[in-house]
Parts: sequence; structure tokens; C-alpha cells
Amino acid sequence: SFLNATSTILSLDIIQPILKKEVNSVMVTRICVLAVLIPTTIIAFQFVPSGALFNYTQEVFAAVNPAILPVFLFAIFSRRTPSFAAIAVLLVGVPTYLFVKEFIGLSVLNNSG
Repeated sequence: SFLNATSTILSLDIIQPILKKEVNSVMVTRICVLAVLIPTTIIAFQFVPSGALFNYTQEVFAAVNPAILPVFLFAIFSRRTPSFAAIAVLLVGVPTYLFVKEFIGLSVLNNSG
């Protein structure tokens, strides 16, 4: 499902507006599937021997989710929130998590922080 969602977002929202002409959306989506599948497969096989793939995915979600929650809450409860505020929160949230994790020493996972 992640592969399908990512390739659809890439093809319909990013690639096709850049091309600005009629293209076969199925072909663009298939190319995007390969463009996402190949690097993620390489990354996954790097973590298989150590068994750290689950820990890595948890750390990625821990870095992204604190920034997504306020964006969702403001989108639900406030109609006047500008879109640049949501983008700013998403861009600042991940570096803030990384700063807190590295310099303050807090981590979601006990064995990685």
C-alpha cells in the first residue's frame, strides 16, 4: 500500500504537472513504482542482517508523526489556518525531533538513543 500511495502521489501530483502535456498516466505511475521500489529494496537489504529494519521504520515514524499531528488537528478544527503554516510545521518538525534525539538524548526506542 505504501508503494502504491507513493507512486500515485509522485506520478499524479509531481511528475505530470511538470510534464504539462498529455501522457499515459499508467506508464508514468509504473515508472514511479520502479523509481521508489529499487532504492527502498536496496535500503531494506542493508538492514536485514542486523535485524534493524523494524527499529529504523519506528525511528522514521517517530520523526515524522509529531509534525503531522498538529497539521491534522489544525486542519480539522480551524478553517483559517494558511497552507504555508502547515508546510512550515512539517519542515521544522523533523529537524526538531532529530535535534532533541541527538543533543538531548531522548528517543522513542530505548536501544537506539
